[in-house]
Amino acid sequence: SNNDLDLWAEMQTAALLAKGVAQQADVMNTQQALSMACVTPGNHAKNQRGQLRAGYQADMISLQLDQPDALPLHHILSQLVYGRMADKVVNVWVAGQPCVRNKELLTADLEQIRHDAHLWVQKLNKDAL
Repeated sequence: SNNDLDLWAEMQTAALLAKGVAQQADVMNTQQALSMACVTPGNHAKNQRGQLRAGYQADMISLQLDQPDALPLHHILSQLVYGRMADKVVNVWVAGQPCVRNKELLTADLEQIRHDAHLWVQKLNKDAL
């Protein structure tokens, strides 16, 4: 997801690059782009993709799509692939467990993450010299 950790932007870039390289606008539709980003090889191999069933590991998000920059919501898949979505994520569940609720991180200490990130920047800068 590069330095900005925005998987939404990477999905959009992949879809646009595919179209540009192929010089064909319909080489990758929005469903294909979304599936490419969301369906993991592990779930695909287990034939668990796109299924919410007991015993399956579900990673899910909920989005707030009533913000002005998400309107009008004409075609949901196009909006998901080509719209700015990272800031629309409200809730996150990983393996069925809540990790983010109302944009608040539940499973990690944000201050500790900031501290550790700062230490890594110092280490990387020191090692780069």
